[in-house]
Amino acid sequence: VNMAGGLSDSAYVDRVELRRLNEVGNGRVEANYTELDLSQGAEGYDVLMSSRDHLTIRKIADWSPSDSVVIEGEVTFPGEYRIRPSETLSSIVSRAGGLTENAFADAAVLTRESIAELEAKRAADFAQNLQASFAARMLTEETNQVGIDEVSQIVLLLQAVEGAGRLIIDLEGALAGDEESDIVVMDGDRVILPTISNTVSVVGEVQRSQTHTYQNALSVDDYLELSAGLTQRADTDGIYIVRANGSVVTFDRSLWEFSSQNSELYPGDTIVVPIDTQYKARIASWREITSLIYESMVSVAAIASL
Repeated sequence: VNMAGGLSDSAYVDRVELRRLNEVGNGRVEANYTELDLSQGAEGYDVLMSSRDHLTIRKIADWSPSDSVVIEGEVTFPGEYRIRPSETLSSIVSRAGGLTENAFADAAVLTRESIAELEAKRAADFAQNLQASFAARMLTEETNQVGIDEVSQIVLLLQAVEGAGRLIIDLEGALAGDEESDIVVMDGDRVILPTISNTVSVVGEVQRSQTHTYQNALSVDDYLELSAGLTQRADTDGIYIVRANGSVVTFDRSLWEFSSQNSELYPGDTIVVPIDTQYKARIASWREITSLIYESMVSVAAIASL
């Protein structure tokens, strides 16, 4: 044990396994297993080792002396906290002194390293699939409107993606005792409690992307009007709301008005107006119409001169 550098802090010395091979005759070898207790000091170490012995020293289950979580923002005592196995979100907030009066619990953010790595891996996998799909199209008679250079640029961007690692949480539910919302935190997690926000933001294909003061009486359409309305490239069927905690709400739009179902706004929400990927500039159509009118007038003038 000393030649191997000694025991680590995580070593479980109560049950150390010694495997020894013994000849039993007729060219046969039998493996015998013995459990040693190294916690007793010299008595546990007073065992002579033989050639081909194998000593296994296990690690203490759930050994995590340095596992920690960082909590920032509107808590009484922000900072880094060592965690025990199966520690929950509400426990960390409680150890940090609880939320302050200015804490915006609905907008609480939890980022996790393993999720960020998974997001980056999925982006890389998507890039690989995209590249393979484009290569397959080049071998067939399918029409490719995008060149290899454009695809290569997209692939490079996807491969360089760094995942945000954000996990949608319900902090209010966790603090209220909801076991499903009170998730177990992990080493490297970061919890951020922002200050209360009494605003609604509008971004995307609007005339003026800006942030407005939240007013309970205003609807989605009202905030779109406050942002000077939609652009010609706006995808009116794809408009959605991003809640303060990162969750997304989608809804149907009929007769140019949003249905009230699931479209209620709350402080901290963001209205996103995506671009219509099928948009075609009307000017091209007007050029075609103008050309047709001109050609018709020329024809009429030619006939009239006969």
